[in-house]
Amino acid sequence: MNINMIKSFVSELIYPEICVLCGEYNPVEMIDKEAFNKCATCCEKLINEFENYCIKCRLPVGKEHNAKNCTSCRNRSIYYDDLLFINEYKTYLGELILQFKYNKDRLLGLCLSELLSNRIINIKDTIDIIIPVPMFWVKKMMRGFNQSELIAYELSKYLKKPFVNNILQRKSLGKKQAGQSRTNRRANIKNIYSIKNHVEHKNILLVDDVVTTGSTLSECARVLKEGGAEKVFGAALAGVQRLR
Repeated sequence: MNINMIKSFVSELIYPEICVLCGEYNPVEMIDKEAFNKCATCCEKLINEFENYCIKCRLPVGKEHNAKNCTSCRNRSIYYDDLLFINEYKTYLGELILQFKYNKDRLLGLCLSELLSNRIINIKDTIDIIIPVPMFWVKKMMRGFNQSELIAYELSKYLKKPFVNNILQRKSLGKKQAGQSRTNRRANIKNIYSIKNHVEHKNILLVDDVVTTGSTLSECARVLKEGGAEKVFGAALAGVQRLR
């Protein structure tokens, strides 16, 4: 056995080619090792382009619709300037996000953050700072971490932009958003966020884990712009498809 074969064998033991996403060992299909091993099958499931999105709220609306305003945002203001995400929140990506959030699989969260950074790279030079959508301190204490904070922090490393976590605060726990109607979601988060430090003339990347209707992201963007922000770009692991 020559030295190169020995090195290869030792490398396999120390850095096994196991996909972080699905946990399968498949070195033949492994195509992306920049930071985390991801097999070709998982990448194909996650990164395939979604068909269409609303020109206003930027959420996916399905291939059978045109890009006109969806019913989710037709009669309301959207305060963020753009929205970027890996893909639609459905099937495989949705399962991974739930595993990250509720099983506290931080390695999976880091891997998904890396995938998201590839979606944002084209506007990298426009961004001044990166901030997360804040979580109320009681909820953060109960869960153990703020998933949006972890994503934002990782994006700051990939994009080489400052991570700032003292700009926005959530003033109260509020009602749970999951399962609420669009109208109730908007009402639940009205005036629930406040700005702690002003951000005059800053272009901000505002990070959440999942964007369902855009209500939370838009409310945070509104508060940031009232505090002096020039532009607010939204970023999330996934966007939920809107029905017209």
